Amino acid sequence: MNRLPPTLLALALLAAVGAGPAGAQSRQDAAACAGEGRPAPSPERIVQACDKVIATAPAGSEQARAHRRRAWALFELQRYEPALADLEAALKVDAADDDALILRGIIRYEMEAYDLALADYDTVLARQPGNVSALYERGLVWQYGKPDPAKARADFDAVLAREPDSFTALLQRGLLIQDKAPADALKDIDRAVRLRPADASARRVRAELRETLKQPAEALADYAVILRANPNDILALTGRSYLRADQGDLAGALKDADKAIAADPGRTDGYLARGYALELGEQPEAAAQAFEAVLKISPRNLHSLRRTALIYRRLDRLDLAMARIEVALSVDPKDTEALFERALIFTAGKAFAKAEADYDAVIALKPSAAALYNRAHLRAQAGDHKGAIEGFTRAAALDPQDPEILLSLGYEEEQLERPDAALRAYDAALALKPDYVDALVNRGMILAVRKDWAGAAQAYEQALKIAPTRADLHVALGEVRGAQGDDATALMEYGRALKLDPKSRQGWIDRAELLDNLGRNRESLAAYEAVLKVYPADADLLVGRARVSREMGDTASALRDLDAAVKIAPTSAYVLNSRGLYYWHASKNAEAIAEFDKAVAADPKFEAAYYNRALALADEGRYDRAIRDLNISLSLAPGDADSLSQKGEVYRLMQDHVRAIELLDQAIAADPRHARSWWRRGLAKAALGDAAGATADKAQAKRLDPDIS
Repeated sequence: MNRLPPTLLALALLAAVGAGPAGAQSRQDAAACAGEGRPAPSPERIVQACDKVIATAPAGSEQARAHRRRAWALFELQRYEPALADLEAALKVDAADDDALILRGIIRYEMEAYDLALADYDTVLARQPGNVSALYERGLVWQYGKPDPAKARADFDAVLAREPDSFTALLQRGLLIQDKAPADALKDIDRAVRLRPADASARRVRAELRETLKQPAEALADYAVILRANPNDILALTGRSYLRADQGDLAGALKDADKAIAADPGRTDGYLARGYALELGEQPEAAAQAFEAVLKISPRNLHSLRRTALIYRRLDRLDLAMARIEVALSVDPKDTEALFERALIFTAGKAFAKAEADYDAVIALKPSAAALYNRAHLRAQAGDHKGAIEGFTRAAALDPQDPEILLSLGYEEEQLERPDAALRAYDAALALKPDYVDALVNRGMILAVRKDWAGAAQAYEQALKIAPTRADLHVALGEVRGAQGDDATALMEYGRALKLDPKSRQGWIDRAELLDNLGRNRESLAAYEAVLKVYPADADLLVGRARVSREMGDTASALRDLDAAVKIAPTSAYVLNSRGLYYWHASKNAEAIAEFDKAVAADPKFEAAYYNRALALADEGRYDRAIRDLNISLSLAPGDADSLSQKGEVYRLMQDHVRAIELLDQAIAADPRHARSWWRRGLAKAALGDAAGATADKAQAKRLDPDIS
């Protein structure tokens, strides 16, 4: 039990045994039964002496005192049942013997009969409300036996109100409040240390409190005092070992742990401290050996079973990890830490259903943010995004200060195409951790999709202040600057990305595409060739180089790259669509339509293939089919200016100029800088006899694109 001997009652009783029984008993036995002598008699000797006193003393108070003294000695020997029998004999003589009642309460406490112990203390306190021994012992029951911190605090306060310098009460009250009020606890322990400067237990507690309060130097000083008095104090050695390990002093931590092991190789404390230090020192194999040494001494030590399982899992030795954790669960099938670790082992072994079952068990026993978070990830991995969101939401409720949970929640909201909810989650994560780069990046991506270029740029720039060497952030910012029309800054950002990471695939692609759009075909081609040296079998890169080659008039190279891309990715809608575009640009509409058909078959939601097939169909005069494809394109990308403009053009070619103008109006509203829409509307207005309107629209088209015709 968690008791700090000697108790107040122990001190009182040992002081009282000086008045030994008189009469016919030998003076020697009477003195020994009373605990007198130098050296003090052992508990065994007291029992023997009291046996003789009880056998010869007349019934009554003298015999009762001998029973009580023998009971204390038997208690010291942990012979609880005969000790209780002696106390019953003493209480038959005097039912109001408070010392006997308190000792019986102590023994019942040790036997975990907490209600009976409380009954004894309450009996004493009903007669003597200020009996400090009964108050103190009852406080111990409330502290450790039937935990009720408020009642324990009240009892210790009552003791200290009567005896302000009660060492044991100060020590216990300090232990009671150390987790919730460590600064107040330290005040109590400081007083206890001042009362007994040489007491190792008080200094150990103070050292631990000082460590909690970030006072490592003072904590080390306390351990030093203990160890000067007793160099082999195992608890002080291991306490200092843990502290030194936390401070990064691995050599000192191991030295202390090894001293503790040498002091008593049969105790687990030193091996546990050694394992802890080696884990922090990133020496997992050696740490596992230390914990295995614990298990040789104590095969069912839960802490070591869990630690070895964790280490073996991280070393990818899953069989050993599972063996250790199964032993832990045989010791305690409801150990949530062991169940959690087994779930991690199952996850590492891709037994996801079993892992989720263990997380379910943990959550049922003791809901934790970590278990909910990990289970939510498993559900997300299985495509159950709603289930994942529910799990992350519950995890965030249990641990509202963890930004990582909110980041995962936001990502899952994105999977369900709920950008507003995702942004709320990312903003909440950033409120907790303003320098959370991943949240800034995800926020920037949503804003970029919404074409909120200023907001996206702000998010990426903020992320770059925190992580300036991340190439992907420079690429993302470059894409936003390009969308804003700031081509020079975009190229600069791509250059920075490639300087940081010469193998940045997206950096090369974005740079090549922007150079191509700027008409700098040779530089674009050089960029594609550079990245293809790194990724020679990348179908998308081959498509990009093919496009530039075609624009430069090298159709043979373009078709060669496209054919190679199709061989690499024969079911890629993007690749098939690109080869279709090549044929369309070459005025080979039949071949182009065939490629677009393949692209649509590969991915029925690939919008670009419907749009491009409509172009080829319109060129073939198959206007009805072209309009059907454009309708599908618009259902996949509502409000797309290109599709609206092309649909208007098809109606114009069908001589339905009124309908054409309606659609071109929508296209211009969607993108006022869409030069082709202005030009086409001008043509339609001219056909309807609106010369002024036609001239104005064509002029606007020329302002936007001087080369349009």
